[in-house]
Amino acid sequence: MVEAGGSANTNCSQPHKESGQGSECSYTGELAQHSRDIKSGSGEIGFLRELVQYLAQLIVDEPDNVEVTETHADNATVLELKVAKEDLGRVIGKQGRTANSLRTIVNAAAAKSNQKVVLEIMDKP
Repeated sequence: MVEAGGSANTNCSQPHKESGQGSECSYTGELAQHSRDIKSGSGEIGFLRELVQYLAQLIVDEPDNVEVTETHADNATVLELKVAKEDLGRVIGKQGRTANSLRTIVNAAAAKSNQKVVLEIMDKP
């Protein structure tokens, strides 16, 4: 991340893209390794599946019961997030805010590779 002075963030250990104003950090956090491993195409969907699973596991009380499956529709990939019935409210959030935030993150990441991804949230039977 480039700070206000135009210098690189020295706390980031990730590789940086060179720009005219110094180095710019593209990825931070635990998902950085996954981001570097992405090649293209289905690798991106695999990354999105892992991203959704990781985020959902942070939200729920029973992280072992989080399951993300991938199906392909006509013009989009559908990621089905399945959580324990007791955790469904946590993942959806008040007025659907958490669910909308998860969908926004997935859509932003999918847009980088010109893909359409739909996130469906459901309880585990």
